[in-house]
Amino acid sequence: MGARLTSITGIVDYRAGRYTIRPLSPPTVTWVPPDRTEVALPTLHVAPMNAAGCEAIAVASYNAYKMTDEHGAHGMAIHVVKYLHNPAIVFLQEVAPAAKPQNNFGNIATTLDRLCQDIFKISQVLYRWAIVDDIDPSHEASETYEGLTPRNAYIYNPKTVKLVEPTRGRATPMKPTWPEKVKGRDEYALTNNPGYVEPHRVSPIFRKPLAALFETVSTKTRLWVINVHLQSKRGTGSLYSDLRPPRDPRLRLRVQQMNLVAGFVKEIQKKAGAEANIILAGDFNEWKGAQSVFDPLNGLLLDAAVVTGMDPTEQYTLLHESSALGLDHMFISPSLASPSAGFEFEVLHVNTWSTLLAGRVSDHDPIMGRYQTCRQPGVVTNKQPPGVQPPPDVPMSRDTEVEGVSKIQVDSPSLSKQQVENQWQVMGPRRRRPPKKGRY
Repeated sequence: MGARLTSITGIVDYRAGRYTIRPLSPPTVTWVPPDRTEVALPTLHVAPMNAAGCEAIAVASYNAYKMTDEHGAHGMAIHVVKYLHNPAIVFLQEVAPAAKPQNNFGNIATTLDRLCQDIFKISQVLYRWAIVDDIDPSHEASETYEGLTPRNAYIYNPKTVKLVEPTRGRATPMKPTWPEKVKGRDEYALTNNPGYVEPHRVSPIFRKPLAALFETVSTKTRLWVINVHLQSKRGTGSLYSDLRPPRDPRLRLRVQQMNLVAGFVKEIQKKAGAEANIILAGDFNEWKGAQSVFDPLNGLLLDAAVVTGMDPTEQYTLLHESSALGLDHMFISPSLASPSAGFEFEVLHVNTWSTLLAGRVSDHDPIMGRYQTCRQPGVVTNKQPPGVQPPPDVPMSRDTEVEGVSKIQVDSPSLSKQQVENQWQVMGPRRRRPPKKGRY
């Protein structure tokens, strides 16, 4: 992006709704911008608790571009550590099955395990992952994307946040997740955490919004998150085509998805209260000028880029046919937009600014937000005041948590790094009932 050429003289052609120039002689590249990915390094990162009992929670969203365990996982790990500074939660889109198929759920798990392993090897930060349970194979034949079934997923740092009442979201049967009051307590959780929002009403399978409910380990404050990947713009007419407005056959599906997400947000705010912390982020495959897509969010969530006053010229996340497009967005609840939350937002041009194809792990740039959360009066946390020695970490085992995770089983702090790396576990969460024969 930004390279300069000598003057081009040629024949202007028009076909398939696009103008092209056929040069009479090859142009010469006169200037190539330096690799500016280092300039794109974020200023936002997870910050430890201060004396006032507040800490910064960083959240990022990244389209992983059909990431598998053998293609893209290692590069994504480098970006998470080097460019995103190990955020508390990463919304991932287009996580694809592993390169060597075994079963559908296991394939996605293998890809995410490879990503978490590589992050740990680089930064010594152990991430866990959260996805929806295995998908009915009967859906896969007609609902694939270039032979893959990429889906949304989360990875998160369990030392910073944890899933609330974690369960395994069931995609078969397609039971939707919904905020529901916890029995015996005056609080709400998700029926499936994580889980799909209205999975039976959106197709194909990998375009379903993925919701989850997290709680910060230190301050015990909750965060409702929704990871979206709206229908692509495939088949959309060119900006220069004869049709006005240009043809957009999948716009209807994107509007449908956003209406479902808006209904889900309304339900959260109705039950958990208007002060609920909510972040909606992902690849919307739409620029903000498409009012029919984003109008359902009016009065519910706020655009993080607008709240933080970000320069509109820097909000692009994708380059397509010489156009810089803003397709990845983040929307936040009014509680996070308040001055006390101090919300910050950035678009990291680590891919669009890279001059080397080898340095790009996706065609999208990641986006990132950070907010302040403070310890509530009377809340007991495992963070100790300055000068007080914290208690030793509780060893993790198979029974430590029940959600879909990547774990290292650490039974002794004296284990060497190699011994720790050799103890990677690939496991799903505890099932409530024995699986049906042939299901897994």
